[in-house]
Amino acid sequence: MDSRVIKKILSIIVLSFLCFETTFAVVVSDNDGAAFITKGEFDTLKSNFQNQLNQYNTNIDAKIDQAISSYLAGIKTEKTSELTNIYDVLGGSNIRFGYPNITPTVAPKAGFGIYYINCWKNGYQAVYPGAGYNPIKDPASSAWWTATTDYRGGGGERGNFITYDLQDGKKYLTSYKYGLLEAVYVGGWYRIASVVTSIQNYPFGSAPTTLGQSCTVGSRTNVDCWNSYYRAYTPTNLDLTNWTFSYALNTDSDKISIDNEEYNLPSNYRTEPDFEYKCPGEDPSAWTVPPDMRSSGGTLTNMQTNFLNIRVYDWKYKDDDNYDNFNPGFYKGKRYSNSLYGGVQILKTDKNDGKVKITNLKFNRQTSGTVFFAINSQPFTNSNSLSGDVTFTKVTGATIDTASQNLYKVNSGTEVSIEFDGKANTTYYIKCQYQKAQTTSNTLYCGIDSGAKITITTEN
Repeated sequence: MDSRVIKKILSIIVLSFLCFETTFAVVVSDNDGAAFITKGEFDTLKSNFQNQLNQYNTNIDAKIDQAISSYLAGIKTEKTSELTNIYDVLGGSNIRFGYPNITPTVAPKAGFGIYYINCWKNGYQAVYPGAGYNPIKDPASSAWWTATTDYRGGGGERGNFITYDLQDGKKYLTSYKYGLLEAVYVGGWYRIASVVTSIQNYPFGSAPTTLGQSCTVGSRTNVDCWNSYYRAYTPTNLDLTNWTFSYALNTDSDKISIDNEEYNLPSNYRTEPDFEYKCPGEDPSAWTVPPDMRSSGGTLTNMQTNFLNIRVYDWKYKDDDNYDNFNPGFYKGKRYSNSLYGGVQILKTDKNDGKVKITNLKFNRQTSGTVFFAINSQPFTNSNSLSGDVTFTKVTGATIDTASQNLYKVNSGTEVSIEFDGKANTTYYIKCQYQKAQTTSNTLYCGIDSGAKITITTEN
């Protein structure tokens, strides 16, 4: 009921009582006797009554206002809203927490392969048995990729390095490669009756060329067929696009890295002058060649020596990188960024504190077993020991492993629900390990399934 109505009712009641009490008195003149009151006395009584009524109304107002304030103070309005699952935005179930076996600390050195498919006066024949017309032997075999003194080709030191995409000044991880750059020249001589000495200048062109594309070949003498191009020989090529690291990384500045644009278009110029190639360069009696290609003594006729001035383009790489300079590849194109070991963003709160709840949270790994995880209000430190600063107020499906580190554990595939007190305007990170001890592996890792639901409840 409105306070003004209450006040009017109370005033009428009080006034009624007053009127009732004064019914027995009559206003008379000053000398009408003791049973009567004078007009002045009546005015005084009326004034006192009005003062008392005003005071009463004031007290009533205060009590009503206090009661209303107390009532309103006891009412708390709660609002629950859904937060963006940033982890899913960044890649969700594709993200891998692990420690891949990569050691990008050996500088790659461009190699070059020289292989002539024809050195015989009577036309095309395979120089080496079993090779057919394939111009390049796999350089993994050192017998084919050694110093120039064996006259069969150039060599190259296979390197271990990381490739990355550069975007907005940041390096995003793409792959780990173990291999080398091949600058390949394929040439052939065809002379009928005479021994010739051939000179080939700059078979690998005078400008950088994209891998796999033919190079512009310079001047050539007594060459009937030729081809020249670059290719990358990579016996190991590990896709690191979705990897992030569960354990501590060595962040010394000794990592070898190559921008993918540079990897595809080698631009570091160098020359190898006066490279001598004898064809075939060995006693041919060991090779299977047609009879008319030998003399009766088993030595070759028309053996020739070829001199080449070789121009090649190496990869231009950084040999002073460290892991702090890289972001996981799955951050590329997103408005988020983080170090390789800092965990992955999972949620961001708004301007109010509140109770955060995450449901349908499932951790996975390749084999059945335990996954360890923690949540932090800032990127995780570079440490093997996983430790978060968020203590869960309620958790189901998982148990505490180390209370001092807020480290929890769960069986792979189990649905987890957690709650904790969230701070306003804070981005939270999550990180997991497939085991507590650091072990390198390219096939063992853990992750989080897509689809976790995140809400926050705040008071207004």
